[in-house]
Parts: sequence; C-alpha cells; structure tokens
Amino acid sequence: YIVTGYMTDKNYERALSSIEKISQPSAKILSAKQRVLYSLGVNEYNLKNYTQALSRFKASKELAEYDEELAHEADLWIGNCYYVRDDYRKAIEAYQLFVENSNEKSNNRSLGCYNLAYSYFQNKQYDESVEYFNKAVASPRNLDPEIVSDAYCRIADCQYLKGDYSAAMKSYAKAHDADSKGADYALYQQA
Repeated sequence: YIVTGYMTDKNYERALSSIEKISQPSAKILSAKQRVLYSLGVNEYNLKNYTQALSRFKASKELAEYDEELAHEADLWIGNCYYVRDDYRKAIEAYQLFVENSNEKSNNRSLGCYNLAYSYFQNKQYDESVEYFNKAVASPRNLDPEIVSDAYCRIADCQYLKGDYSAAMKSYAKAHDADSKGADYALYQQA
C-alpha cells in the first residue's frame, strides 16, 4: 500500500526505496518495482540524464518476467538513450529487440521502426534504413504527419545517396504531400 501511494504521487524514488527494504518481495512487489524503475528511467531521460536513465531501464528490463510488454517498451527507451549518446550500433540492437518483440498492433511499433531506421541512417546502412522507414510509414499508427514526412525525406535521401534519383524524386513528393511543414526541404531536394 505504501508503494502504491508513492506511485500515485509519482514519488518513484521513495517507492523504490520502500521496495528495496523488503527482504523477500512478492511477485506483486517485484512487478511494482519494474514499473517504478521504468518510470524513473522516463523521468531521468526527460531530464537528459541519459546514463542514469539507461541504468533504470536496464534494471526494469531485468524484471521482464513480471510484465513483458513493459520490458519491451524499455528496449525502445534503451535505444533512445544509446541514440542520443551517438552509439548507433547499440541503439540498433535495442530498437531491433523492441521491433522484433512488439506485435503489429503495438502503439509504439511504428515509432520503433522509425527510430531503428534513423539509427541505421546515422550508421550509413542505407538499405536497412529504407527498409525500416518503409515499415514505419506503411502503418503510421500514432506518428505525427511531420514524422511521416520526415521518414519519406530520409527514404528519399537514402535513395539519392545510392544514386536512385527517380525513386528519390517520388519519395520527396510523398514527403511533400505528407506534411506542409517539411515541404520546403522536400521541394528543395527535388530541385
């Protein structure tokens, strides 16, 4: 009850402290610990404390047996932590785990594909990048039109870098049509 009260008040540090004082935690307590660690990771990430956030997400993931879906969501955040630290290889690994373990109807699957594609893009693996950007835009659940437009721009950029100019033109046109805010870049690249 104390842990639930702390979680309701979003006092995750106190909740974790209370949980860690329990010598033989039940499955219900360990499940709460997983959620607390995940929430602490989100808070640390939002404060740009990426090393601490990564540690919290990994600790949450170690308790995957209590909530597998939450553990998969932790993979998405772990990928984000590595990405902002420019460790694209590790970001790819984490995002790949998320995409592989999330089902087609998962709320964040398209975002996971988008983030994975960007990691490949930053790593100059353009074929893989195009593959996952295409997966993101094929089912753009919960993606803003700006993100969809950006994905089409990156698809086009990859095609352009590989010398496939006619395909790049078509992808820039899709980017232009998807979002008026990103239209300038797409038009410029087409020109």
